[in-house]
Amino acid sequence: MVKAVAVLRGDSSVQGTVHFTQDGENSPVKVEAKITGLAPGKHGFHIHEFGDNTNGCTSAGAHFNPQGNTHGAPEDS
Repeated sequence: MVKAVAVLRGDSSVQGTVHFTQDGENSPVKVEAKITGLAPGKHGFHIHEFGDNTNGCTSAGAHFNPQGNTHGAPEDS
């Protein structure tokens, strides 16, 4: 089993934790989040390649997308 945790905090009132769990190499990744401070409605998220925030999103790398899938919000073209 593989587990990872992302702690969300910053200059805004949005904060929380996101837990990622994968039972095995070929198993799906389970994502569970508890986030406060968001406006009501639907929200999306993305994961960067690296956990390095020393220079904001620049040092975090590109969006993690190992299979090169098209991704974005439903209204994106």
